[in-house]
Amino acid sequence: MSKTQDPLLLVVLTSPELSQKESTLIKFAHRLSRGLGAKIEIVNLRSSSLAHYGEVDTLASFKDKNAFISYVRDLERDEEEKLDQKLHHICPEVRVNFLKKDELEQFLHVKKGRILFAITIYQKIKFPIFSKRPSFFKILEKNNINVLEIRDTSPIEKHIQAINPT
Repeated sequence: MSKTQDPLLLVVLTSPELSQKESTLIKFAHRLSRGLGAKIEIVNLRSSSLAHYGEVDTLASFKDKNAFISYVRDLERDEEEKLDQKLHHICPEVRVNFLKKDELEQFLHVKKGRILFAITIYQKIKFPIFSKRPSFFKILEKNNINVLEIRDTSPIEKHIQAINPT
């Protein structure tokens, strides 16, 4: 494969904030990618934007709608920049993609054949009776991408600390 066709290790995050577990996951993926000779791409899946409410508000004036939509998008952009900086601090060569869930399918289509597998953090649900896998799992499975779902990061944390005691 050429440089542009390097295999990819996909890390799927679903939160705009970077938790300690997700930070550990990125460090683990970074070590793993080196061993596999792959590049890391992070996908941060965003839920639908609050800007949607400004777009469908039938009572607000055009000026108020645009002001609200602009305000929400600026907040989202700031949030994405902060997360991008944190992720690049952990793993400088990482590529970060901020996608809405409905954009994931197109993203995977573009990367088809290059993704070795995806890694994500297991999201514990408050009410296990009603638990179901997040919708992005169905999209990944539909595109024949295997998912490594990390449930407990403590063994990974110990391994990373043993390698880099800081």
